[in-house]
Amino acid sequence: LTMTSHLNTLSRLLWSSVCPSTRYTLTCSHLHSDLRKSFYSRQRRPSSCLLRAFSTAARGVTCWKCGIENPETQIFCAQCNSIQKPSRVVDFFELFSIEPRPAFKLDLNKLDQKYKFLLGKVHPDKFAMKSAKEGELSSEQSAIITRAYNTLKNPNSRAKYLLRYLKLDLDSTALSDEFLSSMMEHMEQAENETNLDALKTIRDSMQERTRDIEREIQECLSEGNVEGVRLKAAELSYLHRIYESVDDKIFEHPDSR
Repeated sequence: LTMTSHLNTLSRLLWSSVCPSTRYTLTCSHLHSDLRKSFYSRQRRPSSCLLRAFSTAARGVTCWKCGIENPETQIFCAQCNSIQKPSRVVDFFELFSIEPRPAFKLDLNKLDQKYKFLLGKVHPDKFAMKSAKEGELSSEQSAIITRAYNTLKNPNSRAKYLLRYLKLDLDSTALSDEFLSSMMEHMEQAENETNLDALKTIRDSMQERTRDIEREIQECLSEGNVEGVRLKAAELSYLHRIYESVDDKIFEHPDSR
């Protein structure tokens, strides 16, 4: 098969997994275009390795209540202990006290504990008897903390956030013909399979490959190989979509009910 044939088939299968009700009528032009752009685009190296996208050390904000200046990442004022307005740009790694920063491999138990601790500090219920402004700020802080937690706990969204943190563009990543062909084969196999146990085997195989890529992302990050981080994050993104489509098919299988 030619590269164009691979892309045509893969884009059709990926789109059908996202929108099964229209699988036979849509041309998948948007996804096909993205795949072609990803494969044929030239990789662009960042200006320097391991750039921090969210530098907050030099910035400060004035407390709305007492007027002193606090670091922009501080949730409560150091002097009057009033809840502060969330930073315009929040470093999720810093918010959850993750060291060293940035990181990909995380201790999810510690992440859960930190989330509960932070949310317990700012939950709107704790500010029910406070001023309307403090209640509003607590809701804003709670939303930021929850968004950061949901981003970091999921490997796929964590990888995408890591790329933004390092100022890397996922869309410009060139995936290999071998990888795209492999994804196409996985999708075709899942599309044609009707046996529940066989579908679970496909899912388990893809889950194992996903874990391998997650390890490779951390290895590339530890080595300062930002192009490797970008490539593996792109592969993880495609694997994640296909894994979810297979998982959905298992969930909807008659023998699963």
